[in-house]
Amino acid sequence: ALGFDRLIIVRPSLLHGPRQDFRFGESLGYRLLNLTRPLLKGVAQAYLPVHTSQVARAMLSCAFDASPGVRVVNSRTIASFPEAEASVKEISGHDK
Repeated sequence: ALGFDRLIIVRPSLLHGPRQDFRFGESLGYRLLNLTRPLLKGVAQAYLPVHTSQVARAMLSCAFDASPGVRVVNSRTIASFPEAEASVKEISGHDK
């Protein structure tokens, strides 16, 4: 409908990473989800918190993937992307 050859939708769960402001609800949610991490299996793992650097890795990797179509990337998939530095080296062809 929009005329794009490809569309990537990145859907992380609770984000974890450095922030300038303190967010009590997010902090509490992060701690609770980490405590229950061993209990979360299968589909429930999509609710585990992901670090902002993991989301950045996923977005970078998806941006350089020329596969056509619609791709939805959830938290479990985001956690499976390669290390950020390795991705940058691979894409740029050199070290930082």
